[in-house]
Formats: sequence, structure tokens, C-alpha cells
Amino acid sequence: MNCGTLLNRVSEFGGQLFLEGDGLGYQLPDTAEARELLTELRQNRDYVLRWMEAILPLLRSRFHLWTAARCEYRGRWFTSISTLNRDFNSWLLEQDEAPCSPSTFELLLREAGFLYADGLVNGLTLSADVHNFNAPTYATWMKRVP
Repeated sequence: MNCGTLLNRVSEFGGQLFLEGDGLGYQLPDTAEARELLTELRQNRDYVLRWMEAILPLLRSRFHLWTAARCEYRGRWFTSISTLNRDFNSWLLEQDEAPCSPSTFELLLREAGFLYADGLVNGLTLSADVHNFNAPTYATWMKRVP
């Protein structure tokens, strides 16, 4: 099984995988399936570690370029992590790069200092959403009609 598949399975369980010192840290629910996945992660530990150590520096730099190009920081705004991850992956594909798994994307958010819970991240949103929000709404337009 390849590393991307393992990371996606971690995300499917609502878990997280991260570098912790010179090892792997994880948060997984306490279910039989998650314990089975944990066994696979332990069997492939060295492979996963090498992959994360190799790919993460590249993804960190791409993440910062993407936030500069397509995002805005808004302290009281909450945005779906999956929406941001989808846009990040679209941007990566435009740059001829491989997409980022949801668990790796959450790691990038955490490392950048963003708080998130229940599938929402605080303080980071897509520029397009800000511009759409600031556009005149139907109700505003209706007030202008004589």
C-alpha cells in the first residue's frame, strides 16, 4: 500500500498523522478498523516517515505560495477544510504538482498556526469568497429599485 493511500485512510477515520520528534504521532479513534490501520502504519513506519520528511518541506512552501495567491486572512471567518483542500489541490494541479491528502493538508494548517475543529478552519478563507461576500446582494439591489 502506498503512503498516500495510508494517509487518506487516516483522514477517512477522522484521524491525524504528524511528525513528532524523530517519529510519527497519530490521533485515531478507538475502533477495530482504526487499530488495523495503526498496525499497517507501524509496519510501514519507515516508509511513511521518509515520505513525510521528503514531501512536507515542498508542500509547506507550496502551501504558503497558495495562501498568498488565493487566500485571505480573516480573523472571524470560518471556512470548510475540505473546500480549502480542494482549492489547494486545484492550484497544485495548475502548477503541475501532485495533490495533497486531507490529513497532510490539516498538518499544514496546524503548522501554519490555524485553529480548526469540526471540519472548519478559523481565520483563512478563499479570496474569491471574500469578494463574493462583499458583492452587492439581492436584498441590497432590491432596496435600490424605485
